[in-house]
Amino acid sequence: MQKVKTTLVVDKRLLDQFKKLASMKRGTSKALSVEFEEALRAFSPMEIISSLIAALSLKIDHYPSLGEVAKNRPRVKISAGRIVRAMRDEREQRILGHKHNRQEIH
Repeated sequence: MQKVKTTLVVDKRLLDQFKKLASMKRGTSKALSVEFEEALRAFSPMEIISSLIAALSLKIDHYPSLGEVAKNRPRVKISAGRIVRAMRDEREQRILGHKHNRQEIH
């Protein structure tokens, strides 16, 4: 892994807090770069996915595109909206005693 030196401009109080946490964790503030890199990795989606793949011992050759995901998504023959509407109508009738004659929309 190639390392790159960089300069950042951050709020002094925030940096002081970060240094304090790093020194509490590592025993020295000299490990600031290591802590900063770990913090960046914690918020990197690709790092999180890579860590999960490694932890599960999976082998992923490529990631599917959004189009592939949409194309391969399972299709169901029943509408979730219709199921929810039926559940709500049933609950309304049970609690309030009302019965609606709704027209089903196709």
